[in-house]
Amino acid sequence: MSAIDGGGWEHRQDKKAKAFRELLDDYGMMNESNPSGSFKESGTMVGTRTVVLWKS
Repeated sequence: MSAIDGGGWEHRQDKKAKAFRELLDDYGMMNESNPSGSFKESGTMVGTRTVVLWKS
């Protein structure tokens, strides 16, 4: 499974973010920042990350 997200879950301390980080511990994971401006053509300059999960 893969997703593009803002990565806020990495730093937030709320219950959902903590639970998500715990879930990720059960999966192999790639978590990398996307280049600045990756979605400029879509009208946003928001920073994003690519997250890829796999489970053996």
